[in-house]
Amino acid sequence: MSGSSSKSCSGNPSQPHLPLIICPRCGRTRLITNVQKKDGPKKGKRFYKCPTEEVEGSCRYFAWEEDYTAMLDRITDSTLAFQHARSPSSNDQVTAAQQPQAVRNDNLTKKWGTPVQMDDGWCAYVLDMLHKRVIVLDPMAGPLGFTNERITIHGYTSNLMLNEFFRCVRKMFKNWSCDTNGWITRYPIIMTEHFPSQHSGLCMSYMLRNFDGDKLVNPLTQESFNMHHQNTLYEVTRLEGNISKTPADALEAIMTAFHVL
Repeated sequence: MSGSSSKSCSGNPSQPHLPLIICPRCGRTRLITNVQKKDGPKKGKRFYKCPTEEVEGSCRYFAWEEDYTAMLDRITDSTLAFQHARSPSSNDQVTAAQQPQAVRNDNLTKKWGTPVQMDDGWCAYVLDMLHKRVIVLDPMAGPLGFTNERITIHGYTSNLMLNEFFRCVRKMFKNWSCDTNGWITRYPIIMTEHFPSQHSGLCMSYMLRNFDGDKLVNPLTQESFNMHHQNTLYEVTRLEGNISKTPADALEAIMTAFHVL
């Protein structure tokens, strides 16, 4: 499908209990409806369907309520698991950084993670404020680890980032005596599989959500990558106030993700 065509990606506020904004089979942007069976041996049992009377050429998607709910539970559980893996104080850190001369809170400043775009893909630098170390999370390093060339590149860019970070800290916060002296850079080998550069962005976001300071709480495998991909698509479409026009090829990818789930 061409990326130039588009479909609306807005949901139906009158049905907030339905997290899907598209049919999981045909990708139509209308919410599928909850219906009670009126006859037959399963009379009174509820099911979900893609609109068939109102929409010409509907795919006639059908799922019993328990099957449909189970699918949504899998999506929700995975999303909550990824959200739980994030730093619980990330919102507080942003709020503090937006307030000039904010007072430092040690509980909120132990680790800072930031995405970095390199020539061959995305990586992330985690600043461990407690142990004064920069931890490089680079999906492109692979399971064999960092080459000397890659270590040189990351050493240079991480030093630049560290200096600029502390420059911002001194400007935004008061009573925080910090400097770049004594900092070290770590290059942990946490990848168990190879991933292409076009997947480095998703790999990087997965690492930031699952890195505990020493290792990935949940290893990055092809299976966990696919689940993270599906949840990322789901989270993007569920952003509050999202009324954007989504390219048809993106909707097709989201539809495929729901098929897998």
